[in-house]
Amino acid sequence: MTGERLDPVIVGVGESDAIGAVPDRSSLALHAEAARAALADANLEPDQVDGVLTNESYHDYHVRHAMAFAEYFGIRSSASMIASLPLGSGASSGMFVHKAADAIRAGRCTTVLAVSADNFLSALRRGGAVQALAENRDKEFEAVYGPILPACFALVAQRHMYERGSTVEQLAAVAVTMRRHARRNRRAHMQAALTVEEVLADKTIATPFTRTMCSLVSDGGAAVVVTTRERAEALGRPYVEILGTAVAYGTGDDKFTENSLSNVRDLLDIGTARSAPAAMAQAGVTWSDVDVLMAYDCFAITPILYLEAAGFCQPGEGGLWFEDGRAALGGTLPVNPHGGMMSYCHPGNPGGLFMFTHVVAQLRGEAGAVQVPGCQVALVTGYGGQMAFWPCTVLGTGR
Repeated sequence: MTGERLDPVIVGVGESDAIGAVPDRSSLALHAEAARAALADANLEPDQVDGVLTNESYHDYHVRHAMAFAEYFGIRSSASMIASLPLGSGASSGMFVHKAADAIRAGRCTTVLAVSADNFLSALRRGGAVQALAENRDKEFEAVYGPILPACFALVAQRHMYERGSTVEQLAAVAVTMRRHARRNRRAHMQAALTVEEVLADKTIATPFTRTMCSLVSDGGAAVVVTTRERAEALGRPYVEILGTAVAYGTGDDKFTENSLSNVRDLLDIGTARSAPAAMAQAGVTWSDVDVLMAYDCFAITPILYLEAAGFCQPGEGGLWFEDGRAALGGTLPVNPHGGMMSYCHPGNPGGLFMFTHVVAQLRGEAGAVQVPGCQVALVTGYGGQMAFWPCTVLGTGR
């Protein structure tokens, strides 16, 4: 096979038929809907898939999840790669694309389907989502003492406010920006108007976070299809280039890595400061070339951290980007035009994969009311573990 034939591209994306509250679907049914939509988008059939990547379900646990999905969906037995990447919502989604691209470059697969879905909202009792996330954390040194995930990221926000001068109003501006984007997106889980004053007056979850500064709890699924450039051209569908990929583990201190917040030496020294420049260097682009930033927005502080760590602004300026509109549609660098996990959809582990389904639409010029004019290059960020694993992906327009 020639180098050109082994060049991986994204040729199809899809989401479950409905997102938000979908009480009549199982987790595997949502997986199948998203996978079917992505394959249809690529003009492919299930029996043409020879690689499958999935993530776990918080609710509908399968000890061999990727195999359970492959059987459920009818993937042929000749598939050469079927695996799960349980690295968390933000990390698994980026690594789906990285691993699929690697498998194609190595000649192990020609078409990889990456899919993640969950009925996170409908299948869990009230408070069950928080409990599920708590149980998924460090069980020996952290979870036993009771801090929930919002409290951990609240500590990050408090440190940023103390050290870099961000304000609660700027955190609220992140939530408002995501909601304004979502209100232009008819599929978004949350559509109601939102103001800074309403965010600040909302129920406190973990100081300084109010409820609307935290990501949603949703139902839904998303899927991405990666194939060779040659096959994408034969399918006649527009494809998106995978220009650069990089991962950083832990913070900048090479003596330590962190899978729990209690081991983090510097709450603001995130690995994106290493993975974003590396991915952009591989892609041959700079910060000024990036038209859209897809920032994993589990809490209002994280898009601020990504802007600063990736080098789009100086430390302490990330909050200002949201406060003065530079991160909004029509601004300097639109962040999460679909509304992010704070307003579009966040079904747990699938949350980060919706960033890829949306950014592919952006790069193909198919994002409708939230289209960024002339979008040619996008950076997708994410994290996994507990401030531990930081993938970045640069995507660009293809054909």
